[in-house]
Amino acid sequence: MLELKENKQVLIITGDMIPHASTWGGAQRMYYLSEFLLNNDCNVTVFSIKKNTNNYYGNEINFNTSSLNVKNTFFKKIIYSKASNNISKNSENKSFINNLRNYIKSNRFLFKLIIFFDKKVFNEPGFLAGFISRSWISGASISILSFIEVNKIENIIISAPPFGLLKIAVLIRKKFNKLNIVLDYRDPWNLWKENSFIATALEKKYLHSASTIVCTNINLAKDMALKFKLPIDKFKVIENGYSSSGWSKHENSDYKKIKSNFMTISYVGVMDLSLSNKFGYRDITNFLKALDKCLIRGMSIKINFIGVTNQYSEYAKFLKNKYKHNIGIIPLVDSDIANQMMLQSDVLLLLHTATDNSSKYIVSGKLYDYIKANRVIYSIGSNKGIHADMIFKESLGVHSENFTKEIYNKLRYLYRLWGDDKLHNKPKNVDKFSRESQYQKYLDLIND
Repeated sequence: MLELKENKQVLIITGDMIPHASTWGGAQRMYYLSEFLLNNDCNVTVFSIKKNTNNYYGNEINFNTSSLNVKNTFFKKIIYSKASNNISKNSENKSFINNLRNYIKSNRFLFKLIIFFDKKVFNEPGFLAGFISRSWISGASISILSFIEVNKIENIIISAPPFGLLKIAVLIRKKFNKLNIVLDYRDPWNLWKENSFIATALEKKYLHSASTIVCTNINLAKDMALKFKLPIDKFKVIENGYSSSGWSKHENSDYKKIKSNFMTISYVGVMDLSLSNKFGYRDITNFLKALDKCLIRGMSIKINFIGVTNQYSEYAKFLKNKYKHNIGIIPLVDSDIANQMMLQSDVLLLLHTATDNSSKYIVSGKLYDYIKANRVIYSIGSNKGIHADMIFKESLGVHSENFTKEIYNKLRYLYRLWGDDKLHNKPKNVDKFSRESQYQKYLDLIND
């Protein structure tokens, strides 16, 4: 059992934390918060779900960590299969669970059927995340509650999704009534997709166990207060942001000194290249159709997908064979390398293509790194979403809906600017988008 020295005690419970995280994207908000609190006289420990990964993505851990396995054997194999699927080149080396997972995601009817059932029960954004996170809580709750008692923990931050983790708030409140429990919403849950009466009732129960509910934007905070009939002063807005320390080594660097023969467009962030993307947040179908039109008309454009989790899938192989030197499919990389690749790009691609109203509440974490990279951003998604609003207000680049014709027109416009060496932008105030600036607000929550 971990024991801590005397200091202001903070416990963070999250689904992903390095080195045993599925992706860097899922871990970074709590990673940077943990480091920030540690540097501000807090004693920080992070409990997370253990994946069969061992990747620090170029970062160091200075706080205490405890990654615990899911005890249910089937769910544990599902989690482990995702990571092994990302690194296995040969299908014969994959397990039955790997092959089952790939089959489900490639079969549109079966995929939609399972997603439908999953949404009706738990309504989680991730595949089977509701079942897996609740299974983890069932096994880990004894260790977590014991840790709180032994170390006299004062402040607890629970970060979601997966939203099944919020169940632990009820257990903690029941045993330790006066603790400061903060629920950190990286994304909305039932607010924007009311598919499940069960999940909505659970969310209401979990929210009433919280001392404070942190949201990443004001839209989410206001509408959650209204939906669940909670006072608005129970909510606090703490945005995501870029890491000043992570970008410090790039401050005086320019990796794009020589103009390439291609206008390079890069999507930097976790992406699963599959046809099932048509049903998710990052649909590249219409983008690729527009790219086809551009290439037919002789435009020298290269698209990089940086952070692909299944670069050896049949669909990824198909794309490589079709586009040859006009496409780069690159696996997950360290955050430092990702930053460098942003600086080596002409345009940075931002995707939120879901057809629901989630774009009103979700701000992609990679947007802040895009802003810091000071490259033109091309956002594809709803004109009524937060991304579109920020692109226009902050003069960050261009935006279009996810329609082939609109995308083609924007690509042609950007290509013309690139050819004339006028593809530049100047954000108004970059510093306000740093995590360090935003996380000062978390100190107030802990000190209070």
